[in-house]
Amino acid sequence: MKFSIVRSARLAALAALMTSGIAIAQPMSTSAAAPLAAAITCNTSLTFPAPSGGNSSCNGSATGIANGSPAALQAFTSNFSYTEPCPPVIGTAAGTYASGSAGGSFTWTRVGLTAVLVLHPNGGTAGAAAALFLPLGVTPGELGPTACTSGTVNATVVALGAGA
Repeated sequence: MKFSIVRSARLAALAALMTSGIAIAQPMSTSAAAPLAAAITCNTSLTFPAPSGGNSSCNGSATGIANGSPAALQAFTSNFSYTEPCPPVIGTAAGTYASGSAGGSFTWTRVGLTAVLVLHPNGGTAGAAAALFLPLGVTPGELGPTACTSGTVNATVVALGAGA
């Protein structure tokens, strides 16, 4: 079990680095069929443990590159259902997102504080994003691999995504 968790964490970190490079390298367009890149920050609250599932949202802002020029800062909203086992080492979620005229659905697999997302933009093809969860007001060890903190955790999420 320990080997698979370590391997999963390494794969998630590698995917996050690869996705970050893609997000920076591809231009964003207002056309759903064109390549896009975006940076998103939002705030969320998750209840631990939630092995049978929970619901939450992450609201904040998004910006990117549109037709080779910086895009205007837009409001970002998302709603999702999630599962968080105890201890909260690996979690999953599925939901929807919207920012300006863009929107779609997503799934994520979270390993530790990093999540890899698969994006399904409305009218576009699949994309990917990497996100980092920054827990607020949590002491070291509360969310560690052997911890089982019961309660609500507030976090800021920072994500980079790319797709077409």
